[in-house]
Amino acid sequence: MTRIAIAFLLSVAVFFPVAATEAEGRWRLTSGENDEELIINFEPCGDRFCAVIEHAEGPELDRPVVGHILIKNLRMMGEGLYEDGRFQFPGMGRSVPASFSVHSDQRTATLKVCRVLMCQRMTWTRP
Repeated sequence: MTRIAIAFLLSVAVFFPVAATEAEGRWRLTSGENDEELIINFEPCGDRFCAVIEHAEGPELDRPVVGHILIKNLRMMGEGLYEDGRFQFPGMGRSVPASFSVHSDQRTATLKVCRVLMCQRMTWTRP
């Protein structure tokens, strides 16, 4: 009986995999003013989510940042909304509060990063 139950559960897992969240995958941020581009991979990190830099290009990037965890500890709050995260400044050892929200078109998202009393919003797109 146990073998039958395990076989059934495995077959269900193959046909009905856990759905990925709308934020998972690759996102790109480009800066027109200094010709920089970042590509991150938004992925699960334990029971939360993080964003790891996959590609970085531009004159202002004076240190290696590929592989750096840019955003960590994001908690999924609802459809397309992730909060309570921390934005990690590459090479600086500092972090600030961050949230990430996927727009209804599923092709754009907003990263909100706050420092003291000021917040900055960055629009990310699917590459």
